Amino acid sequence: NYPILTKDTGGNEECLQLIIHKIRVRNANANEIIYNSGEDANVFYLVFKGRVKLDFPGDIGNLGHQVVGPTEGFGEEALSVGALRPLVATAVEDGTILGTVRGFSFRETTTAYRQGQNLLAKRFLTDMVPLLAGWSTNRLLALAEMAERRRYLTGEKIGQQGKPVPGL
Repeated sequence: NYPILTKDTGGNEECLQLIIHKIRVRNANANEIIYNSGEDANVFYLVFKGRVKLDFPGDIGNLGHQVVGPTEGFGEEALSVGALRPLVATAVEDGTILGTVRGFSFRETTTAYRQGQNLLAKRFLTDMVPLLAGWSTNRLLALAEMAERRRYLTGEKIGQQGKPVPGL
C-alpha cells in the first residue's frame, strides 16, 4: 500500500520524496518485539532487510499469522488517528533493518501534498475550462478531489457522438 499511497496518478514520486526525508532507521534482532498488541499506533514500518512476523496475541493457530519481508510495510494502523495496535510484531532474524515513519508525519505530508495537487487542479480547471471559472473554491476543490488526470495520444478518441462519455 505504501507506493499506492505515495504516488500520484501520473506515476510521479513527489510525495514519496517528501516522505523519504522523514524515514528513520531501526535495527532489530531475532525474536525482538517491535511492538505489542494494544500499544498506541504511531509509527509505520518498512522492511529494508530481514523479516518481521505479525501475530494476533494468544494462541489462535495460523489465523492472523503473517510474515513481511524486504520492500513490504506493516503497521498501517498508524495512518489512522488514535488507533491501537491489533497485532504483535516480532523480528524473525538478526540484522533486521526497518525504516520507520511517524504516522503523524506521514499523514501530514501526504495531506499537504494532496492539497497542493488539488490547488494545481483548481488552477488548471479555471484556466482551461471557462465554464468553471465562476465556481466557488470549495466546489472546484471538491471536483478536483474527484478528478482523475488522464493523458490521451494524438488521434485517440475521447468520446463519440451518440455514445456514453466516461467522464467530463
